[in-house]
Amino acid sequence: MTGRTALLIMDVQVGVVERFGGEEAHLGPMATAIEAARARGILVVYVRVAFRPGLPEVSRRNKTFSALAETAQARFREDDASTRIHPAISPEDGDIVVTKRRVSAFSGSDLDLVLRAAEIDTLRAGGYRHERRGALYDKGGGRPGLSPRRTLRWMP
Repeated sequence: MTGRTALLIMDVQVGVVERFGGEEAHLGPMATAIEAARARGILVVYVRVAFRPGLPEVSRRNKTFSALAETAQARFREDDASTRIHPAISPEDGDIVVTKRRVSAFSGSDLDLVLRAAEIDTLRAGGYRHERRGALYDKGGGRPGLSPRRTLRWMP
């Protein structure tokens, strides 16, 4: 690994890409960025959202996910195809896939543990979110000593 940098690829799972579209405009440049990171020895970490059957992780007080619990339980189960990383940017050997159970990848997942174990101090993050499809966004999780960097852009 070069330095202590990781590239986080956030929410680029089949169900999210299908819902919001833009595959051609976003996935090609993401794949290029991922390959460049691997070529430089940068750890690539994919983060997806998925839940156990019955969604026991979702409180009815969680406004974001409680509606999901009522309407689409099967869609975001861990074993459902919609929660897999999109095949255009599939993880390879040496990449890490983290499953989050909250909006934040740092809450309700083992992402922080993975980053600490790898001694990561700088994050470069990109992803696929409905309010900024395909945009790069910073993630730091509020962890002291972790420096989010804005380095990649793949907005159409």
